[in-house]
Amino acid sequence: MSQALQNVDDVYPLTATQEGMLYHTLSDPDSGVYVNQIITPMSGELDVARLEQAWGEVVARHETLRTAFLWDGLDDPLQVVRSESDTEWSHLDLDGLASSEQDRRLEVFLGDDRRRGFDLAQAPLCRMALVRLGPAEWKWIWSFHHLIVDGWSAHLILDELLGRYGFEGPGDVELARPPKYRDFVAGYLARDESREEAFWTERLAGFTEPHRLEVPGLPPEADASGYATYSLDLGAPASEALAAAARELNVTLNTVFLGAWTLLLSRWTRSSDVVFGTTVAGRPSSLPGVEHAAGLFINTLPQRVEARPHEPLGEWLRGIQRGQIETRDYEQSSLASIQRWSDVEGGEALFDSILVFENYPRREQSNRFGGIEIGERTYLEQSNYPLAVLVLPGDSIRVLFVYDTATFSGPAIESLGSQVGALLTSMASRPTERLASYGLTDEKADAWLRTAGAGPDSTGDATTIHELIRRVAETTPEATALVDPAGSTSYRDLLVRAEAIAARLAKAGIGPNRLVGLHLPRSADMITGLLGILEAGGAYVPLDPAYPAAHLQDLLADDGIEFVLTSSALAPDVPEH
Repeated sequence: MSQALQNVDDVYPLTATQEGMLYHTLSDPDSGVYVNQIITPMSGELDVARLEQAWGEVVARHETLRTAFLWDGLDDPLQVVRSESDTEWSHLDLDGLASSEQDRRLEVFLGDDRRRGFDLAQAPLCRMALVRLGPAEWKWIWSFHHLIVDGWSAHLILDELLGRYGFEGPGDVELARPPKYRDFVAGYLARDESREEAFWTERLAGFTEPHRLEVPGLPPEADASGYATYSLDLGAPASEALAAAARELNVTLNTVFLGAWTLLLSRWTRSSDVVFGTTVAGRPSSLPGVEHAAGLFINTLPQRVEARPHEPLGEWLRGIQRGQIETRDYEQSSLASIQRWSDVEGGEALFDSILVFENYPRREQSNRFGGIEIGERTYLEQSNYPLAVLVLPGDSIRVLFVYDTATFSGPAIESLGSQVGALLTSMASRPTERLASYGLTDEKADAWLRTAGAGPDSTGDATTIHELIRRVAETTPEATALVDPAGSTSYRDLLVRAEAIAARLAKAGIGPNRLVGLHLPRSADMITGLLGILEAGGAYVPLDPAYPAAHLQDLLADDGIEFVLTSSALAPDVPEH
């Protein structure tokens, strides 16, 4: 320990987000988890020595680039800022090789580099690589551990580096000193957790069972391991249409993506109550100059949204945005604490997917620095979640799906990507409709849905829906007929319940040419009631439980509905008629 405390500028605790990353990294050190890479294309006459010198100046200015982590023998881990720290630079010459071979070797290098990871007790937790592709063509790779830098900070650091490289005036580049990361940590540790507990307890009240995203019919390979990335490019026209729809609905683009991911999860998990993870910037406005600070400020929080089919898209999205604004005062909340405050028992994770909207400041200066031209950066990252959806805004929006291949197959992720694209397109082209009108359109998903129930024809010459159900119940009584959040229902149980309802309706005088109001939410009970009405010979009129009482009263009077089928919980909401 005495040697570890030499060459030290500062020592202070970790945030809860850092502790979580440290835990996951130490649990699986060879997985590449939280090892991030930024690949920057460069063309021109690169002065390597000048670039390395500029990097040294950046390291001297930002303490996070000289930070290591100590935990062995300690009650709580600490982060240690070293006085000096030398960054490793490596060089790979691929000049003269075919483009396809260059791509292959670059992929191998990136994969090996991720799996190599970092010794977290040794600063710096980053390294550089320069890959030469031609006489004046390069790819510059910055690998770093997420413990020290988030996306905002990474691009801030790279922009500063390029500014220093291209600076040709006398003396040094004049930049204001950024705030110390320890000041952020001090504020983080001093926050009022009782307020956070009250907020998150209310926000997650009643959510007891997380729903896991699965794509039936497209399972992962048996021996698959590691992470992969699928990229969806929306294209410039679709991106502009989406931005225009967001402006029309008076919401941010981030909110539109939150809505699209909610709808997708709701459809696939068959639940209207959806929780997934979102990443927030986490930079407190109370810390002066925080927008220029480098470090790990981001935090992952649960996003809970109810997808109500009858609600107009714009009204629903604005509700999501209001929820986001309400969360801002609680952005530093510990996810582990939120988990503990929730109603989910047994330590089960609240969610298995996260949505990350990369909304960090973009550089406005030229793409030329000191005789070199900079291309578009590629950001590769890997979290401990089975699926991370990264939205990269721009003239043509890109959506990256970073997924665990042991949980999802490539075709499954491609299908999800196609469905996200379809949802966004329909939301942009029809922004004033209700949520129920936005479907999932994808060839793989459609093919699975068409074949999922395939089997021998057991319906014979049945001509009505309740006759069809009866025929299937007679041939395959234990087969699953319905699935909803409350569980599954076999064809036999469905028929028994429907016949019981039909008998009660018939006793009440329901028969041909008699209307029955069906006042139930979308559920197995609603389908059972519908079949019972048809079995009794009546006709059903859907009455959405979300309708105001006055509107329900008008429907009952105008349609001549004499009998309403509802639940005991909803019965008080049905007007006298």
